[in-house]
Amino acid sequence: MANKIFKARASSLYEIMPDPKTKTNLISDGAITHLNNWVDMVYFNRKNEVKTFAMQKGTECEIEALTIVKKYLNKPNLKKDNRHFEDEYLTGHIDIDNADDDEIIDIKICETFSTFPRFKTKLEKVYEAQMQAYMSLTGRNNAKVIKVLVNSPAWQIKSLINRIDYSLLNKYGETNEQHQAEYKEAIQGIFAQHVFDGNIEIDGYKLNPSMHLPIEQRVKVFEVKRDQEFIDKIPQKVLNCR
Repeated sequence: MANKIFKARASSLYEIMPDPKTKTNLISDGAITHLNNWVDMVYFNRKNEVKTFAMQKGTECEIEALTIVKKYLNKPNLKKDNRHFEDEYLTGHIDIDNADDDEIIDIKICETFSTFPRFKTKLEKVYEAQMQAYMSLTGRNNAKVIKVLVNSPAWQIKSLINRIDYSLLNKYGETNEQHQAEYKEAIQGIFAQHVFDGNIEIDGYKLNPSMHLPIEQRVKVFEVKRDQEFIDKIPQKVLNCR
């Protein structure tokens, strides 16, 4: 098998960036784990593929999320970027290259209301590193990570409702008043976490209009500036991994 040259994916760059705990090691324990997974994928064709609801929602709801972001930023001309970027050390796919503002925009779709960072002011380090990788690949000097609340796909909501119904039937043995009361309460809870406007209806259930959220309450923007000192460390980190 031909030798494969390791390059860091922008989305997982953070895993190889921390310094090792001991000076005798070239790379951290986290980087070793990342490389083990890389070898499994590249040399053994065994990708550790886990498809969670969050991942599936992120894929299915890209267009809706982009529509919300364009309205929020008042930038109707923003478009999804399908280009693959690669250099000697990094690879990555960006969401939006906003050349007018010299910035990269990356959209993160939140799985539920509870995972939406309503009160956070600091971006996760893994996304900070990802944006630095994108800026290194594209030459941009600014980036935005935009987290968005988008309605979950109807099939996911239906699946959650079915699980509740099955659990309650096991609990009560048959449908009764208590079963119906808990079932209705559970559905309301699911809708509160997964639906944010009036566009979803399942089995006659819709989100109470009083719980609809306007666009400005469904978007959280984190600004990221180019950190050249961090970017300059990437080549050596990748070489150490090799």
